[in-house]
Amino acid sequence: MPAVIAEPFQELHVVPCPGCHHVPARLFWRRGFAYLIDVITANLLIWIVLLVLSLAASWFLGVSMSEPTTCEQAATGPAVALIEREWPLDAGEERLNIVCRSTSVLGAGSWQFTSYTRSGSSSDAFRLTRSVSFPVDARGAPLAESELFLETAISVPLASLPWLLTIGLFIVFGAQGRRTPGKRLMGLRVTTEDGIPPGLERSLRRELWKFMPLLAGTVLILPVLIVAVEDLRLLIAFARDGAVPNWVLAVVLPAVLAGAVWWLGPFLRWRGQTFHDRLAGTVVRRA
Repeated sequence: MPAVIAEPFQELHVVPCPGCHHVPARLFWRRGFAYLIDVITANLLIWIVLLVLSLAASWFLGVSMSEPTTCEQAATGPAVALIEREWPLDAGEERLNIVCRSTSVLGAGSWQFTSYTRSGSSSDAFRLTRSVSFPVDARGAPLAESELFLETAISVPLASLPWLLTIGLFIVFGAQGRRTPGKRLMGLRVTTEDGIPPGLERSLRRELWKFMPLLAGTVLILPVLIVAVEDLRLLIAFARDGAVPNWVLAVVLPAVLAGAVWWLGPFLRWRGQTFHDRLAGTVVRRA
């Protein structure tokens, strides 16, 4: 029987195998860069839209083109008295208290008090500087708890608005065969497990499952932020001692670890799909 010699680099044609399961490639770096491009593009687009709405309708939507800031040293005042009472200076320490006023293009003004505490003498090569900052009113007094609660309750959803709109853009661009700019540049596409483009309902399911840790983390961390901002003594103690309260760690650390496992865990032991793709019945493939 004559020997069969294969030509070097000869292309091999793989015959489909009925019943065989083909595991899609990880495409980890492609997916990572595609996601980064999409987030930057979406947030830039959303920022422009919100800015135009703010300027056109005089609505404050959490964005501004510029915020001129003027600062001056504060020697006395309610905020200074609070700092001196809660954070007395030790030997060799010095402190600088300042109040800054920021003005948006819409004319709205806000005041922020910041206290810098520096350890060591001026001749030391390395000096430890710790600071704490919180909002104050025009008189330099810390905002009342009700005002701090209202400001935090409004600012956190406003800060989350670009992310919510970004999720919406992912849903729209991921349905009916469309592709996000990042996936288009990285040569990726999302399909169902049968290889057809997902519909709007499946795309919605996929993106909600994908961003579930972010959405859940926002809900869990919001009360922590409100409590921390409301209790200025807690903020000052954190800056003074550098120790995070155990109850804060009990909320934040599990949320961070759960997000890391949810997003990165499937890539460590790859089975063809991430958790959110498996739940939505989708697959990321090369275009």
